[in-house]
Amino acid sequence: MTEISNWTLEELQEIDKQYMKAKDIEQEALDFKNKKYNYDLCVRRSQEAFELFLKVVFKLMRKKYPTNVKGHELSNQIVSIYEKLKVVLKNYYFPKEDLARIIIGSKVLHLWRNISLYGEEKLEKIGISRIFTEKEAELALDYLNKASQLCNLIRDYFYKVVASEEAN
Repeated sequence: MTEISNWTLEELQEIDKQYMKAKDIEQEALDFKNKKYNYDLCVRRSQEAFELFLKVVFKLMRKKYPTNVKGHELSNQIVSIYEKLKVVLKNYYFPKEDLARIIIGSKVLHLWRNISLYGEEKLEKIGISRIFTEKEAELALDYLNKASQLCNLIRDYFYKVVASEEAN
């Protein structure tokens, strides 16, 4: 059986600093889509928050976040921690299909990452504004939402373990 190490409350609070940053960036992505209709920045901020949520997941699972991954595409690394994720998520409802969506999201957001920041430089001066549409922004937010949900459940699991240990 896969072993899951626990955290202290202080350690979880330290990890929460990165989690809160991801939540702030997630809100910025929503604001860019809903209030400013800036779909390119919505996609970019969605990718950033998506990646930060995954960093928190890796940290909580005590797995080193892969920093040598070209272009921040993490589908193989997500698959590699699947057995540990199953142990943590066994008492939560998080369908395998949603994990598959996160894997797909990692691939798609990887492809969109540089374009959302720099535009398409290989074509004649096509800047970043208006490259992405509302539908693409919604898709990026959907992938972000799945990563956020996964992170929230895993975070909740470890906080419950700490609360249970402190109660005993």
